[in-house]
Amino acid sequence: MKKSLWTALLFGFLSPLCLAQSFTLSLTDCADLAREESLSGRVALLQARASARDYDAYLASLRPQLTLNTNLPGFRRSITDVLQDDGTTIFVPQSQTFSNASLVIDQPLLFSGGRLSVFSSLSNFTRLDNAGFSTWQSTPFAVRLTQPLFAPNRLRWERREQDLRYDLSQIAYGQSREQAAAEAVALYFDLLIAQANAQRARTNVANNDTIYQLSKGRYSVGRIAENELLQSELSLMNARTALEQAQLQALQAEQALRTYLQLPADTRLQVAIPAEVPPLAASPETVVAAALRHSSFLRQTELAMLQAERELQETRAANRFNADLTATFGLNQAGATFQDAYQNLDDQETFSLGLSIPIWQWGQGRAEVEAALARQELTRTQRNQAEQTFRNDLYFRTASLAQVRAQLEVSARSDTVASRRYEITKQRYLIGNVSIQDLFIAQQEKDQAQITHISNLRNFWVALYRLRADALYDLVQGNPLVQE
Repeated sequence: MKKSLWTALLFGFLSPLCLAQSFTLSLTDCADLAREESLSGRVALLQARASARDYDAYLASLRPQLTLNTNLPGFRRSITDVLQDDGTTIFVPQSQTFSNASLVIDQPLLFSGGRLSVFSSLSNFTRLDNAGFSTWQSTPFAVRLTQPLFAPNRLRWERREQDLRYDLSQIAYGQSREQAAAEAVALYFDLLIAQANAQRARTNVANNDTIYQLSKGRYSVGRIAENELLQSELSLMNARTALEQAQLQALQAEQALRTYLQLPADTRLQVAIPAEVPPLAASPETVVAAALRHSSFLRQTELAMLQAERELQETRAANRFNADLTATFGLNQAGATFQDAYQNLDDQETFSLGLSIPIWQWGQGRAEVEAALARQELTRTQRNQAEQTFRNDLYFRTASLAQVRAQLEVSARSDTVASRRYEITKQRYLIGNVSIQDLFIAQQEKDQAQITHISNLRNFWVALYRLRADALYDLVQGNPLVQE
């Protein structure tokens, strides 16, 4: 941001004791300030930070997770049925304590979609109503593998989605900042037009007052009719009314820009017409190609297609033969004391293969797969349609921008000619060579030419910044706004 802007901010905004400050805000400084200080810019920053932290959390979930699980202590007192040697059952009260703890290292297997766990555990059971009865059970070391055999790799699908979501969030952050700048530029020109209207209204009041005073003098000596005097008086009153309206509109436009940029309420803003209109360094084809590479549009369509493909693969897998493998190997022991639970360890092995075989579903599986196929084709069709609309929109907006820039030269010349014509007509009226109707016509043409030129400036700059936001491409420098 320019040094002059920071100087103004320092002395005009930060001191609570200073008087209301007024300074001229350039268009570039306005856009820069909107990116950093507007509510839209801050929201974009916070959303980007949240997305980045979500992505960091996801990446962390792919690394080994160490967890301690405990139940210390547990107590149970109840009446329990006990089977006797003679086949009878008696009910006896029991009081017992129990506790357990386990330490688990859990690692998702991205390459296969399974999960590998390494754990150690210890548990204790003590009878309170039977003095001295206590048992310990330990598993010093064990490894467990859980692996789906024919299902889609859920972890790999999630990784692809998360990578795309993260890229999309970072691109969306850049676009949101540029959209904030574009909105500020629109408000900047709203204020510029309002202040120009107010200045023009003040000039018109002064001119019409001069004409009215002159008309009174001419009427007093019989050089003009009363109708011409009344017309000049009416024009003066209309000019004063227009000035009041223009001043109110200027205050409203200033408040809107000040609020959007989050500036103090006592800050007075003055805006200026940009010194020059830069040439465009990009063709419509270049802008479209850059937007497809760098904007969020392509990532959004990629994400939608990826989700549709994942849904199809998972639906197919859910309606066919599936198997889950679980295998465990470790060492364990039990004993009356803590030390006994770690002596002469025995090995433990567990192996299981779970099968799921759809036999008869009354066509449910086929219908679900066909529905997923239809949704995938719908997503592809919508993507193609949206891409074509996106291409056409950017192409013609860029082409229209070049036309608006060409129109600026014409409107600038028209503004100069109309202002010069009004001055000449005014001087001729003062010496009595033209009628008051001719003077008012020249004044209206001058005002309209100025309005048209500033409106064309607004159309050019707002369109330029909005294209910059949508394509993430600098049409003036001819460079992308993101790293290749």
